[in-house]
Amino acid sequence: MTQIAQFLGGVALGEPVSFGGLTLFPLRSAQPRDADYDILPVAITTGTARVTEVSQGGSVPELLIETKGGRPVLAIDGEELIGAKQNRVVNVSILLAAQAQTRIPVSCTEAGRWRHESPEFMASPQAMYPEARARKVRDVSATLKSQRSYRGDQGAVWHSIDSKLGAMGQAAPTRAMSELYAGRSGTIEEFVRAFAPVEGQVGAVYAIGGRVVGLDGFDAPSTWRAYAPRLVRGYALDALSTVAPAPVPRDAAAAWLADLGLDPVESYPGVGLGETLRFTGARVHGSALWAEGRVMHLVAFAARNN
Repeated sequence: MTQIAQFLGGVALGEPVSFGGLTLFPLRSAQPRDADYDILPVAITTGTARVTEVSQGGSVPELLIETKGGRPVLAIDGEELIGAKQNRVVNVSILLAAQAQTRIPVSCTEAGRWRHESPEFMASPQAMYPEARARKVRDVSATLKSQRSYRGDQGAVWHSIDSKLGAMGQAAPTRAMSELYAGRSGTIEEFVRAFAPVEGQVGAVYAIGGRVVGLDGFDAPSTWRAYAPRLVRGYALDALSTVAPAPVPRDAAAAWLADLGLDPVESYPGVGLGETLRFTGARVHGSALWAEGRVMHLVAFAARNN
């Protein structure tokens, strides 16, 4: 049994909730656990993590995180950090050691700015939208395989954001991904309210426009509750671009889940603690953070999504 299959064996697919072309199928844990780590947005807010450029000059594909608390800190694939010389998203889920300094791989989400706006980064209220995130996950997997590097395709990220800005008619002087969300903030918050976490929920399979698109799953309900609003904002942005929303039956989500865990899994040393697992198949691809004997974060996308 792969580590992915092990995670999926411990969750149950719940009944769907739909709103505005987006459907979420809750993933509920059979044995919920408490998180034994902090999450990066909270650590930044409380001052137990500090995120900066790696130097005064900066480096587009890297940031520096200093953890100051007594527990490890979880940063997840696709979460955005805003400020400093330009906004970035995290390229891979990372469990950062306590009281340590770690360089992390990132991608730029603001092509038109390279000047200090603040000395440190703040946590963004949203994660990268799935259309771009799916491509980034695939590109990072390819770079890991060929170069043992967690870099993605920066040009592809910028192209996706520019295309999305154009399609949504959104002005963005610095070509920032965050402007996509700011321009639709009222509508997007309706999605967040529509998908309140249920008891024991550790993740969700989500569908847009009549087809299953992807999944985010965590090891603890508190982690899902903390990250769900940010992830749902990303899902919502893609749903708002869908012309003809359609319901997705629960059987379709269950069948899609059955494809996970079947493809070969490749393991790479983690950026922080643990390992990164990558899988790429004909129908699904994704990655997982494996640490402390369990999957802490699993992200997967339908291969046809990109």
